Amino acid sequence: MNKKFKILIIILILILIPVVYFTATTVSNQMEQDNFYETIKNVSNAENNSDKNNCRIYSK
Repeated sequence: MNKKFKILIIILILILIPVVYFTATTVSNQMEQDNFYETIKNVSNAENNSDKNNCRIYSK
């Protein structure tokens, strides 16, 4: 019984390590991708605002 219990614990640990690893990397990659797209959106908005301000300056 004790030996079977140890084997069961080892099997569970061997299953959990990859699951936790791949879950963590997936979440990390998703956060990095979201951050990247948020940065692109912010830069685009800043460029659009800059273009609008430049048009106002030159149209006067």
